[in-house]
Amino acid sequence: MPKHEERRSLASVPLPPPPTRDPVVPSASDEVRIMNYPPDKAVKPDSDKATQPDSPLVSYQAVKSPIPKQKKTPTSMLNAKIPVELHTRLKRTAQFNEVQMVDILVQALEIELASGRYKKPPKNWGGEE
Repeated sequence: MPKHEERRSLASVPLPPPPTRDPVVPSASDEVRIMNYPPDKAVKPDSDKATQPDSPLVSYQAVKSPIPKQKKTPTSMLNAKIPVELHTRLKRTAQFNEVQMVDILVQALEIELASGRYKKPPKNWGGEE
């Protein structure tokens, strides 16, 4: 038999039908078994207990974040040319520490401006208030 007759295309292979999946509806017994809740504390899907304060389910809104939210301040775009080596170092440092590059830049600028090396301009100087 020649080689070209032994080869076939996968397009001619029939595919099995996709599996059908019924929606999963947890029952109270599943909740007791999985969550290790006592049977009397289990929350049934149709009950109002989920909204009551003694419910074992906690809303994500009720959990306080340990990090306080910072107020959003207005920003402006800054385009600056920096040496490639410095940019690479900044980018690698930001990625390694899982912070944004702009956060490092803003903090560095604030430290530099507060260092006292520069005279502070008057409030009405430069046209911006």
